[in-house]
Amino acid sequence: MDLPLTLPPEPGPVTSLDDLARALGELRAWAGSPSYAVLTNAIASLRAERGDARRPGKVTVYDCFREGRKRLDVQLFADLIEVMGLPRRAQVGWHQAYRSALGQPMTAIPSGGASVELPPPRTRLIGREDELTALAGCGPGSISLIVGLAGAGKTELALHVANRWLRQLGPTALGLAVDLRGFDPDLEPLSSTSVLTRLLGAVNVAPSRFDGMAAFSMAELLREAVGVRPLVLLLDNAHSAGQVLPLLPIGRRWRVIVTSRRRLAELEPSSHHQVVLGELSHTAAIQVLAGEIGIERVASEPAAAAQMAARCGLLALDLRLAGAAIATESDDWTLADHVTRLEALPADEMVRPALWLSYQALTEPVRRLLRLTALHPGPWVSREQLVAMAGLSPDVVANQVLVLLNEHLLGETPSGYALHDLVRAFALRQAVLEDPRSQQVAAMRRLADALITDARAHAVQGRPDSQWLEHHLPVLQAVVEVAGDWDLHAERSQLVLLASEFLDASGRLMMAEELIRLALTSAPPAQQLLLRRKLGRVLELRGDLVAALAELAIAAVPENPEYGRALNGLGNVNKRLGRHRASVGYYCRAARFAAGAMDHGRALGNLADTLRLMGHEGIAEPVFDAAEVLSREADDVVGLAVLAGNRCILVEQRGRIEQAMGLARASVERFDELGFVGPSLIVQQVVIRGLITFGELAAAEEALVEATARAHSTGSVLIECELGLARAALLVAHGRRVEAKAELARTIEEAGRLGVVPLTIRAYSELGELLCATGEIDDGVNAHELAAALAREHGDQLELGRARQALARVRRGPEADDPQDHQ
Repeated sequence: MDLPLTLPPEPGPVTSLDDLARALGELRAWAGSPSYAVLTNAIASLRAERGDARRPGKVTVYDCFREGRKRLDVQLFADLIEVMGLPRRAQVGWHQAYRSALGQPMTAIPSGGASVELPPPRTRLIGREDELTALAGCGPGSISLIVGLAGAGKTELALHVANRWLRQLGPTALGLAVDLRGFDPDLEPLSSTSVLTRLLGAVNVAPSRFDGMAAFSMAELLREAVGVRPLVLLLDNAHSAGQVLPLLPIGRRWRVIVTSRRRLAELEPSSHHQVVLGELSHTAAIQVLAGEIGIERVASEPAAAAQMAARCGLLALDLRLAGAAIATESDDWTLADHVTRLEALPADEMVRPALWLSYQALTEPVRRLLRLTALHPGPWVSREQLVAMAGLSPDVVANQVLVLLNEHLLGETPSGYALHDLVRAFALRQAVLEDPRSQQVAAMRRLADALITDARAHAVQGRPDSQWLEHHLPVLQAVVEVAGDWDLHAERSQLVLLASEFLDASGRLMMAEELIRLALTSAPPAQQLLLRRKLGRVLELRGDLVAALAELAIAAVPENPEYGRALNGLGNVNKRLGRHRASVGYYCRAARFAAGAMDHGRALGNLADTLRLMGHEGIAEPVFDAAEVLSREADDVVGLAVLAGNRCILVEQRGRIEQAMGLARASVERFDELGFVGPSLIVQQVVIRGLITFGELAAAEEALVEATARAHSTGSVLIECELGLARAALLVAHGRRVEAKAELARTIEEAGRLGVVPLTIRAYSELGELLCATGEIDDGVNAHELAAALAREHGDQLELGRARQALARVRRGPEADDPQDHQ
């Protein structure tokens, strides 16, 4: 289609779909009266460019120009005015006309003409009751500010406040309102002189009295004309404080309320109360929607109503416009049908014209920062991250951030800054239109590099800054998840490697596994072996020991820079499988190939714990001491905490229960400070066993419930299984022996499924003790013999000795020396 050279027609005053159809006819004539077939083909081509295969029918397009229709699809309307060649800026006014045709004008305050009488509220106020109460409490001589994102409902709240004041003040009070046109698509913002001209005219001051007068003098004349009468004044949609400042000081009996999308810093010292409006609560959003389409409809489809509210960003404007559009549709459309249609449209479809006006008012550098902020995938973004993405100095970015905050396009959070979903959708679209892909990739690479630098400083092996990692984890996770979309494969792998120790120690095992596997899909060869070792560690903690062995076997090759750590991991898995002799061999090799004092100390610490399990307590203690010396030398905070936890288990094993509980409590406190859930839960079991031993059953039960919940939340089935022994012991202490037997049977079954032989042996021993105590001697002997056989097979001298002693007690004879025990 050839585009016309003359200016397009205005839609004019539109109050119905018939008015809109007539206006569209004039627009079609301006466009050269293209046939309906030509318009249909043009819309189909436009949609194809967007990847939308839906083609409107020629009759459907014809109906857009016909009076008497009951509805008009918003996307069809938007496509129609675009293919007829309507310039982008002019489209804003036509979108407003569309909304007016649905009975939802953009503003309740007249933007032109002489009328400045305060209008009544348009709708019932929903979800802003607290703000209404606070603002209505402002007395005479007060200025109140309502600021916030476009579509948040600032004008409606202001109308409710102003009208409440007017009712309270009685018939002598004046009620005036002026639209300052701060973000009008077609008209310039009113100057302070124009504002005062309207107000003076409203109080019957002849123009000859203020013609040529300066704004401050006009304000003095206004105060004189109003006199002692109470005045309620609404100044809506301010572009800047300069439009209002000449009115100061206001009259002693005036109540003034100002609304704006941007922060009005110069007015804040003179204001008595300020409200920053954001999105509605979910409940309030549903109520707004129900007010438009009927409570019965919302009640019949609550899930669809919730989706609709979320899709509208919980913003009052979007909800009312969407609701009005739904109300004009045929009843054949369910609410779920409308949700499906709305989800096919851009997220900011309804509020986009208002956002466009705010965006146009920004300088290009500030617009660029808004677009870059929308690329950030995390739930919040720090100023330092914005500096990295923008590639500018901190001072420049700080000033740009301040502009976006003042315009309420960017919001502050406890962690940094965030965009509303609708603003993000709008800014992302602008990024696609205005920024080359190469520049977007460069910005994301700068962000990833900055995060890697920060993570290296805070995720130091052995002494992680848990507080920093906990705080930044949502951002790190989000960047890792989208890194592949930006070809940042090496950066993704580095971030995962840096975060993985904290993830597994803090109990986020499922997240750790997901992120490591994601990184492995495209990691450079040099990082593959490192990631395999990390994956093996996570799988071990999750109880998938066979898969853990497979991953660690791949990683345990001499060319791996972390060869010693991979050997240490193989030792850990073999220890869990009850293969103590094999684990000793791996730990010795890990110590030999350790890359430094930290790795050496950890290998010796694990070796000492295995020797303890094998019953060699005398040998284990000096090895523990050597490991502690190395860990202190390396400043390995994590290693020292693990050693302390293992020592308390050794003390418990030697029968010093009270001392073991004290050491365990200190270790739990230290692990919790570090944010390490897994090690904390292991040592917590010493405390629980001690409480049961000393008869403090209520405290033991409380600790057990808490530990079970934490273990379940981390996805650590191994620890959940271990806690089965503590549950059984507590049940026995309560005299509930039948339940205790069932708990031990479940533990044996689960430990067998996981292949955790040491736990299986302990559970059989506990079951044997319980069965013998209840007189089921044969079954008890059988359980002890199974424990002894498994312990003998796997070289677990500690549990073998325990089983043999139990059998000797049952048989009431001297303990026979089995020559197989020494093989």
